[in-house]
Amino acid sequence: MVKLLSIDVGGTFIKYGLYDLEFQHLESTDKVLTPRTNFEDFTNVLFKICNQFWEKYVGVALSVPGTIDAKTGLIIQGGSLQYNNQINLVKLLEGKLNVPVTIENDARCALLAELWRGKLKESQDGVMLTVGTGIGGAIAKKGKVILGSHRIAGEFSALLDSNDTKTATLKGRELSFSYFVQEIQNLKRNNDLDGVQVMELISEEDPEVLKLFDQYTTTFARLIYNLQLIVDPASFIIGGGVSQNEIFMNQFRVGIERFYNSLSIPIPRPTLTASEFRSDANLIGAVRRYQLGEEYINTIVL
Repeated sequence: MVKLLSIDVGGTFIKYGLYDLEFQHLESTDKVLTPRTNFEDFTNVLFKICNQFWEKYVGVALSVPGTIDAKTGLIIQGGSLQYNNQINLVKLLEGKLNVPVTIENDARCALLAELWRGKLKESQDGVMLTVGTGIGGAIAKKGKVILGSHRIAGEFSALLDSNDTKTATLKGRELSFSYFVQEIQNLKRNNDLDGVQVMELISEEDPEVLKLFDQYTTTFARLIYNLQLIVDPASFIIGGGVSQNEIFMNQFRVGIERFYNSLSIPIPRPTLTASEFRSDANLIGAVRRYQLGEEYINTIVL
């Protein structure tokens, strides 16, 4: 049986696991902290993961943040990991490991998983929004992933909220769940609060926390509304770790519905659903990218 080592590099954690080409999970996934220091520390962690499964896999499938040239393996811009700028991670790993390596942007990997075996399997049409350290995005139409002329289609993190580029807030920061947790930590004067505890405060209907969460969902609703008018997808898929949390998803839908009820323009309500594969979507999508090989390169839309 052909086994792949799938690695999902996130802004906070690097997740990994062994899969076959039908994405049957063979060995339990694990995760380590993503180095925030420099490229050398980052590659040391990657090689440690690869060596852990040495001779158990025939290829490596990578999901990483940033602007990616999936054909050449070049990370054009590293996103939340700026030390990866202009690094060809595919050539580096192939040279060290002597196995084929593929790479794609993390949100596009999540989208590929949904197109393959998930919530977009039937429609083949949707927008992926991954919520975590930042806000990732990817777009599919008629089963094809939309990259754009400069491979930045779906880079919703870089959207601005005002005309003043010096003071404008990037959507990646404003809609980051990590940033929202920091706001609650500041509100409660407790830096030990984590995402799970923040969700509990929302579930308990803490009035101060609910007020901030309402602001958060309203900002998110504006993004979805604007994307709906531009792309008009069959559905929006919410990915990332928070999509596993029913409290988050339920309150999120309430906030979106409230925003749409306030509109004077009658447009259809967006179909909003959690990722089929939740926090494993990037890992599974990276496997799909590897499986497609050159076919993927030939079907993406610039």
